[in-house]
Amino acid sequence: DSDADSDADSDADSDADSDADSDADSDADSDADSDADSDADSDADSDADADADADSDCTGTIGYWRNHTEAWTVTSLVLGDRTYTASELSALLARAVRGDASLILARQLIAAKLAVASGADDTEIADVIEDADQWLIDNDDSDGLSLGVSSSSSEGREAVDLGELLEEYNSGDLGPDHC
Repeated sequence: DSDADSDADSDADSDADSDADSDADSDADSDADSDADSDADSDADSDADADADADSDCTGTIGYWRNHTEAWTVTSLVLGDRTYTASELSALLARAVRGDASLILARQLIAAKLAVASGADDTEIADVIEDADQWLIDNDDSDGLSLGVSSSSSEGREAVDLGELLEEYNSGDLGPDHC
């Protein structure tokens, strides 16, 4: 755990578009469910993310939105039934997941909602976004994210599956192209 935490901490402070971002997220997630977590939480940071046009019909990864808050077209988002400020959302995007299914899901949901708010077509993902919000409501522990749901539990597996679908959207594999 300490290796994954220190990798994630040091990589998060490094250059915004470095390849290490993707490695840190995968390393930090590997503790509980490496295959599902790294797939669902993969930032897929690439130099192409830096070229994303915030108001076009394209999507961005967690890494893009985490490192380009100036491209955000909203100052808050509703996740589940809670409203999070831009500052709180930024903190969630920067946070190490460590096998917490609620964070795996929330980070992908934030990226998808930011893309939709910026003009990306949500036709192919709207139902998944709704299901993700409902999962957060159903699993709310009354104090907001993180909910501490293990990605290996049945509830956690459901969140990881939703997160994987959102990651496909954010990466341009489902719906509009990735910017």
